[in-house]
Amino acid sequence: MEFEELYKQKRLAEIDRRRRQKRKQRFRRKICTIITLATICTATMGAYYTVSAKEITITEINEFEGVNTSRTVTTRANDVADALEEQGIEISNTDKVNKSADSELGDNEEIVVRRGKEIKVVTPSSEETVVVTSADTHQALEEAGYSPKEEDEINLDGANIAESETVELKAVYTEYETVEEEIPFETVYEDDPENYVGEETVSVEGSAGIKAITYKVSRYEDGTEKSRTVESETVTAEPVNKVIKKGTKEKPVPTAAPTASAKASSATAAPTSAVESGGTINGYKYSKKITMSGTAYTNSPSENAGYSVTAMGTQLRYGVAAVDPSVIPLGSKLFVVSADGQYVYGVAMAEDTGGAIKGNKIDLCFTSMGEAAKFGRRDCIVYVLE
Repeated sequence: MEFEELYKQKRLAEIDRRRRQKRKQRFRRKICTIITLATICTATMGAYYTVSAKEITITEINEFEGVNTSRTVTTRANDVADALEEQGIEISNTDKVNKSADSELGDNEEIVVRRGKEIKVVTPSSEETVVVTSADTHQALEEAGYSPKEEDEINLDGANIAESETVELKAVYTEYETVEEEIPFETVYEDDPENYVGEETVSVEGSAGIKAITYKVSRYEDGTEKSRTVESETVTAEPVNKVIKKGTKEKPVPTAAPTASAKASSATAAPTSAVESGGTINGYKYSKKITMSGTAYTNSPSENAGYSVTAMGTQLRYGVAAVDPSVIPLGSKLFVVSADGQYVYGVAMAEDTGGAIKGNKIDLCFTSMGEAAKFGRRDCIVYVLE
């Protein structure tokens, strides 16, 4: 009995030892499993952490200060705002970013920050404050929603956009105008051997030419003209020069004043002398005196195209003078004496005209060919009497 009891206790002790050994083995296996799992988790989290990091490029541009810098950084930020904050980059309300603040970031993305400023844009009809990032005036206005043309007027209150607070924009419109202008004619002189020295005859009346001029005209919105430049010129009519013939023939020696007997045959007797004094000539008051080229003609119808009357319808006679009405009006009372004082025609009436009597010319009527020949051609002083 004692042997059996001893054997039983020994068996129980062996069983208990084996149980304890199995528990230790199970505990070791658990510890190993936990360590293995921890190692796996650590490796997995490290790999995940490494994979979530990304490279991005951040560019900052400030045209007003001449700044343009770029940097590539590694970040685990999820969006643009976090990435900029992570890099210590502040964004103001005048800055512009190429992506929205909550845009999710991917690898190799580029964030561009353009520094801006406020300017006031003033036009004839509006005024507004806008934000621009370009230092070029035209580009800044286009960025602000304006479309300035090349000919528009742009005024800054500073040397450039960076130094300006206000930009004044005036629209300018261009149109073309064509007008006609006269081309003045020239006066040329030609020698005339048929006339005496000092005598001039207009052989060709000059006439102005015409040219069409096209102007490029720039105007503001209110119609005020800004500038005008010649775009083209076209001559539509050439000018015709005025031609004046100047006598080159020497004058004959002056003849003596007509005798009293010769004058008796004339309808009107001429004085033998002329005395000018105090605004009078031989006692007649005159309003002006003109130096003219004098010639002579007779009252014969054969010499006057068959007519025996003047242009005013009066009888041709001694004392009638043919004149240019644009110089001396018809009906004027005259006193005529040669410029050298050697021939006094006396009182005459401006009642006739002549095809060759133009300008400062006078043709005096005589009743005989002999008297007319004696007078010939000579310079005269013509007094227009009051």
